[in-house]
Amino acid sequence: MLSVDILASKTLFGVCIAITACLAGLFIRRKLRKWRITRMVRAEYYSWFINNEAFMEDWKFAGDSRITHRAIDEILLTGWSYTKGEKHPSSSSSVAKMMEDIARFSFSEKECHMFCSAILAGLFPDPDRRNWITFGFCICNGKANEIALLAAYQKLLLSCTFDEFLLAYKTCTLAELFKSKGVDIAKFPYLEGVLEWSPYMNDSVWDLKQWILVGKKRHVSHIHSSVFVDYGFMNCRTADQLHHLTEVYRAYFKRDDVNPTALHEACIRGKLAEHVNQFVKMKGGKRYKKLMKNPYPLEQKLYTYQLQVTSSPRMHY
Repeated sequence: MLSVDILASKTLFGVCIAITACLAGLFIRRKLRKWRITRMVRAEYYSWFINNEAFMEDWKFAGDSRITHRAIDEILLTGWSYTKGEKHPSSSSSVAKMMEDIARFSFSEKECHMFCSAILAGLFPDPDRRNWITFGFCICNGKANEIALLAAYQKLLLSCTFDEFLLAYKTCTLAELFKSKGVDIAKFPYLEGVLEWSPYMNDSVWDLKQWILVGKKRHVSHIHSSVFVDYGFMNCRTADQLHHLTEVYRAYFKRDDVNPTALHEACIRGKLAEHVNQFVKMKGGKRYKKLMKNPYPLEQKLYTYQLQVTSSPRMHY
């Protein structure tokens, strides 16, 4: 009798083990299937990201860390939902359709889509990017100011549709859109001036600031033509002169009490050295005055040419 009970117990134990193994196998297969699907979806996103790297590279989180591939899928889905006016992120089955639709976007649509996607994810453009100027982040002086402008854009996007944002961007009326949605931008004193002509044109002082911040990453040949003429870089004959002139402007922009628009006004009056010297002590003042010499002021009859040179056109479609 005892041997029968032992045999029955062993049989029952074996059945339990078998059932557990089957359930575990089913669980693992489902997990693997889900993992494979997730991996495939992410692979599609990453492929799209790589093909559109020009729009997304060098974005920065509100913190200090750079954008990572782990965040790309969430960023793209959230941004796509906003662009399409959906309340919830698109499902994985719509990824192919999303990429197909984005491929047909105009340059402005792509630029606004990627910008909105990044802003909603807590990212803002790096100075190395074109939209650092076109969306006005060039006016910021320090991380705290950048985060404040990021928050203003986030508040705006929560109050308007993508179509409203795109139309305002294309018609140079983003500042008006901020105001109409009750988003205060008064604490950004130069923002309206930038957005007034953006994305088609901007004062060359913002290209100068961009060059000063990222110039070490680039060859001198990448200096914007308006900066090259307006701010004296055309007068540099040696690498040493280029370095010293760049450092003077770098010291200028590091100060909290400078007004970039005043620098631009000094530029078109031909008074660069006099203005900069109020904020940066330049040893060998005559040398810098010679380097900072530019073609201005121009005759009244050449005012149209002056506008073309001192403003940087930014063509897009």
